[in-house]
Amino acid sequence: MSPKELLMLASKLGAITFYGVRDPFRGMSRAEIKASIPQLQAQAERHGHAVMGFDQDFTVAAEAAELITACTQCMRYLTVDVIIHGTRQPREVIYLYEGGSILLQERTEEVTLQKVNASVLRNRIYEHYFSKLPDASPQDQSAHFPPALLTQLRMLDDDGGAGQLKEHGCTEKLAEAIMQGLHGECSYISLACVDVQNSSCVSLLCILSDCGIVRLWLENDAGEEFCHTNWIGRQDVEDALTEIFQGSDVG
Repeated sequence: MSPKELLMLASKLGAITFYGVRDPFRGMSRAEIKASIPQLQAQAERHGHAVMGFDQDFTVAAEAAELITACTQCMRYLTVDVIIHGTRQPREVIYLYEGGSILLQERTEEVTLQKVNASVLRNRIYEHYFSKLPDASPQDQSAHFPPALLTQLRMLDDDGGAGQLKEHGCTEKLAEAIMQGLHGECSYISLACVDVQNSSCVSLLCILSDCGIVRLWLENDAGEEFCHTNWIGRQDVEDALTEIFQGSDVG
C-alpha cells in the first residue's frame, strides 16, 4: 500500500500517530488532505485492505486492521536507517508489542507490513552489516567533539577533516574512518529503539569501515552536548543489539 493509504487506514482505526513513518501528507493543506481521502479509500478497497459498503460505509479489512493496530499501539518501535556507500537504503521499522513483532518496510511509494520474529531480524542485522567486519578493532580511547562539527566536516576533503578530528582527540585511523563515513566511502547504520510508554530511547550508530566498526553517540556534559566516538568489536555490537531488542521475542 502507499504511505498515504497506510495513514488513512490508521486514522480510520482511531490512531493519532504512526510511529517511525515520515508524514506523506507534509506540505498539503487540510482541504487537500480531505479531498484526497475518497481516492485513498478506493485505492485501499482495490488492494483488499478495506471494504466499501453500499451506503458508502468504509470498513478496514480484518487482517490490515490487526497489523496496523499492533503498530499504532506498540510498546516500542525500532527504526533501522542504512546508507551504503552514499546511497540511502529503504527504511525499516520494527514494532514490538505484547505477543510479537511487525516489520514495516518503507519505499518511496510503497510500504509493506508483515509479522516477523524479532530474533530473526536481530540476527539478520548482525549478519548482514557487522559479521564480516574486522573484529580486532583498534582499542583507542574515545574522543569527543561538538555535534555541529560533523556537518562542517562534510564540506572538507579527507585530509582537512581528519586534521580537525585529530585536534579533538581522534587517532589517525579513527579520523580517517569517520571522514570515509561522512563522504559516503563506507557504510553507515543507525538503529534507534523508542520505548513509547517510558519515553526513552536506546540507539546504535555506527560507521562500518574496512578497519573496523566506529560507534558514535551523544552525551550531555555539564549542560553541553558532545558527540563521542570510539572503535568497538563485534561482541560489543551483539551486546548493543541485545539491549536494543530487550523484551522482544528474542531468545
